[in-house]
Amino acid sequence: MERPDEKPPAPGFGPPGFSSMFSRPAATLDSLREWPRWLCPLLVAAGCSAAVNFYVIWRIGLVRLMNAALQANMSVDPQAVLESAMAHRTMILVSQALASFAGTFVTAFVVAKVLWLIITVIGQDLQFRKVLAVVAHVTMLTVVIRQSMLALTATIMPNVENLDIRNPLATNAAFFLHPKSPVVLRLLGSFDIITFANILLIGLGLTKVSNRLSFRTACILVIVPWGVYTGASVFLPAGF
Repeated sequence: MERPDEKPPAPGFGPPGFSSMFSRPAATLDSLREWPRWLCPLLVAAGCSAAVNFYVIWRIGLVRLMNAALQANMSVDPQAVLESAMAHRTMILVSQALASFAGTFVTAFVVAKVLWLIITVIGQDLQFRKVLAVVAHVTMLTVVIRQSMLALTATIMPNVENLDIRNPLATNAAFFLHPKSPVVLRLLGSFDIITFANILLIGLGLTKVSNRLSFRTACILVIVPWGVYTGASVFLPAGF
């Protein structure tokens, strides 16, 4: 028996390639109703994240990154940590790249599972695979955009010493206002144009794979857990 949110695929027509998400996002998301694929988009997003992470660390320098991290933790011996880091430089670079790769998959699955649980609780019958497919495609688009901007910034900046590692892109309010308070800094940093695009696209995608969700409802379903996570990360940063 077909689910209410499903309809049989049109004979003789295949889905647009996942790369069409960059040129026709609405049409690509619409195709996920019939072909809820998710692996290839996540592989692209994870690969891009890992490659840019490796490149930026190499470009900026491991010592500077370690110094920035150690400034926030005065309970350790900076010199000992730096010496240990340089002795295991290659392993650290590879580990960071692998962590970025795996983190993309973990984040996408967690976001998709949370959204699917909320959708189920409100009484909507929607396959988890379809929710995951939406999240995977939107993740691919926003990760590639963000990471491409980061790689370009690190490449063309004449003096990488001026690059704020904690907030390197001019896509959020904190980048322009430079607040002194760490709480305000994290709060303004969450008002990010790419994050908002991510929310709107996931909301749009959920309406494409479901017959019962309006765009307004879908966006609320995405905003609520994002708001909870943002609030927790702002006021309880030690846990994130």
